Amino acid sequence: MTTLATLTRVEGSMLGALAEALSDDEVLFIDRDGPSFRYVLNYLRDPFAKKPLVPRDPAEADFYGLPGLLGGSSTTEAEGGWKGESACTQTVTQAELIGIKGPRQFPCCDLRSCSLRNMNLTDWNLQGCNLAGVDATGAYFSKTSLAECNLAGVNASHACFHTCSLMAANVSGANLQEAKFIDTNLGYAKFTGANVRRATFKAPLLDEEREQIEREAAPGDYFGPPFGAKPPNLGPGHYPPGHVSRSVGAVFEVRNR
Repeated sequence: MTTLATLTRVEGSMLGALAEALSDDEVLFIDRDGPSFRYVLNYLRDPFAKKPLVPRDPAEADFYGLPGLLGGSSTTEAEGGWKGESACTQTVTQAELIGIKGPRQFPCCDLRSCSLRNMNLTDWNLQGCNLAGVDATGAYFSKTSLAECNLAGVNASHACFHTCSLMAANVSGANLQEAKFIDTNLGYAKFTGANVRRATFKAPLLDEEREQIEREAAPGDYFGPPFGAKPPNLGPGHYPPGHVSRSVGAVFEVRNR
């Protein structure tokens, strides 16, 4: 037994396509070698493993559409479709970050074992890094390069993304509640299932980028539970500036550039 999230973690796989086509009462049965399937499941649980277990029969990787199962990087290495490079192999430890002041260069590194909580990352180069699941609560990303990063499942609540680049980043499943995106480049970023409740997106932001975020992010209401009633006695001056999204609970201040 496994979960739908596990089966669909690697975009474009045969298992993902089959699982997404199932109705609620259907059971998926695959007539393949049972012992080899444990390797498939282990890979889907952690596509970023440095040394994935290799199946008994390499043909299983081709059958399931999982080239990364054999030790290379898959074409889409994370839930949401992060197109990470296989060069993202250098691991950065928490000890290497302690006491750091000023801009640093960590392009294409694995920072999953680190905490960025309340850190000032002004002018840091983190392009192409793997930050999946990292605690970045209250972090300050100013002029930070996060382009092409994997931020799937990151906790960046109350973080500030000021004049930084999230170009083509994967932010799927991230907690972005009450985060601030000010003059942030969001081109081609993926927000599938992200929590953007009470987040603020300030210009420049294209209309189509707002529409994408509202389409992909997790449903929610700015004021209360998803799509709940507004609290009473909220008069002028108590509403957040800009337009509150009814579908995802974020505030958008949009102007076309």
